[in-house]
Amino acid sequence: MSSIDQELVRGSYDEPTSLDPQIGMGNEIYIHRDLLEGLVSVDADGELAPAVAERWETADGLTYTFTLRRDARWSNGDPVTAHDFVFSWQRLVDPATASPYGWYLGAAGIAHAAAINRGEVQPESLGVAALDDHTLQVTLSEPTGYFVDMLTHTSTFPLPARTVRKHGNGWARPGKHVGNGPFQLAEWVVNERIVLESNPYYWDRESVKLQKVTFLPIRDAAAELKRYLAGELDITYQIPESQISRLREEFPDHLHLEPFLGTRFIWFNTRHQPLNDPRVRKALAYAIDRKTITQQVMGTGEVPSFTLTPPGYLGNSDFEAGWGQWTQVEREERARELYEQAGYSADNPLHIEMIGNGRISIALAAMWKRVLGVEATLGAAQEFKVYLKNLDEGNFQVATGTWWGDYIEPSTMLNLMLTGAGTNSSGYANRTFDALMNASKHEQDEKKRMALYQQAEEILAEDMPIAPLFQFTSARLAKPYVAGYRAHPLNHLSSKSLWIQGSKEQYPD
Repeated sequence: MSSIDQELVRGSYDEPTSLDPQIGMGNEIYIHRDLLEGLVSVDADGELAPAVAERWETADGLTYTFTLRRDARWSNGDPVTAHDFVFSWQRLVDPATASPYGWYLGAAGIAHAAAINRGEVQPESLGVAALDDHTLQVTLSEPTGYFVDMLTHTSTFPLPARTVRKHGNGWARPGKHVGNGPFQLAEWVVNERIVLESNPYYWDRESVKLQKVTFLPIRDAAAELKRYLAGELDITYQIPESQISRLREEFPDHLHLEPFLGTRFIWFNTRHQPLNDPRVRKALAYAIDRKTITQQVMGTGEVPSFTLTPPGYLGNSDFEAGWGQWTQVEREERARELYEQAGYSADNPLHIEMIGNGRISIALAAMWKRVLGVEATLGAAQEFKVYLKNLDEGNFQVATGTWWGDYIEPSTMLNLMLTGAGTNSSGYANRTFDALMNASKHEQDEKKRMALYQQAEEILAEDMPIAPLFQFTSARLAKPYVAGYRAHPLNHLSSKSLWIQGSKEQYPD
């Protein structure tokens, strides 16, 4: 098959903030995974798989030794070594890098990572060492039962030390970028396209069938759909929710709707009245009809959720917080009781303002009005950066929120709510919850760890700093000639696993 037959065009939603995986944290994560590869990966079944590391071992849960494959190469032909990982991880935690994931290795338990990120000690003190070119040793300050799982995140991928030292933060640009993934950066035209070509030095290049991958940043879902139907794209990043029914009918063999580890929820600002009252928060949470939200507002296969961790990831597929086991009528009855206990009524309605997703907010306002008599208004539309800034600074009452798992383990969701965590926009603080999460981190027995997570979820259900809505679903269109497409529990869709089956002309639009 000629190389031109193996070209794929994908939507990427937005212009990347950076192709440096320690700086960029947006939708360019798909591109990061095509250009770089870490110690381990997650396969489509959710299982850990070797990547740059052929194997790893630990005798005590504190010291891990990773043996790197000797045929791993950078796209310039240089060998990938343990020293590259040491350089990368020290750079990640260094406050001077200002990485949005600078906290991550501290959460993984690596010795001195948190102190380095706070600026208290030097990056060189990080608990990571290259014993030789192909042996990486990592020392934890405390056992972390899911440590290796955390290494699937792109911020932990190696960086080409020599290249980064030479070009600084400009290393991730065309002509300078060096990667160790299945593809290499060939072209970047801002707001137009990013072009990747197969990496001839990639250790598993025999498994890579595509010769060229082009990412098109198209933020507007309707515009992306139009270009897909015109034959300009092979895979979309998203689908207009209003078009799902039509696409189900007209293009059933193109449509892919698959749940993954991510939750949509409602932030309640617990710092100030009236949302500092848990009765108010629970009344609002109970009054939401999640089936209506998922089936009528969203309509892309989302699964109603009553826990921050999506259903099925807590070690028991049947586990559900207590209030999730009630009928909707029972939830609404309890919501009205709590609303009245908090001092609100038809004559004295609760007034709140919401920011975030407009369609969801409109539906919530209608539900709260119907069930409780709440007067909810929608704040002015905000640019995404402004919205994030308001969340970070606590400038809101109620806001739609989103969290996608970084690795397959409930802690990737629940750590969101730790006291003082940079991700905790609600201002929520509960010492018992924190203690459970700390205990779970040290627990090596998975069954016991899952029991701790379930207790943590019950505490969130009692305090209700957030109101879970539904488990996310990836919604894409892919042409029938795109082979190798499989749902992934972390919504990873690596171009490495895809190829063009036969000729595109066999499948007219």
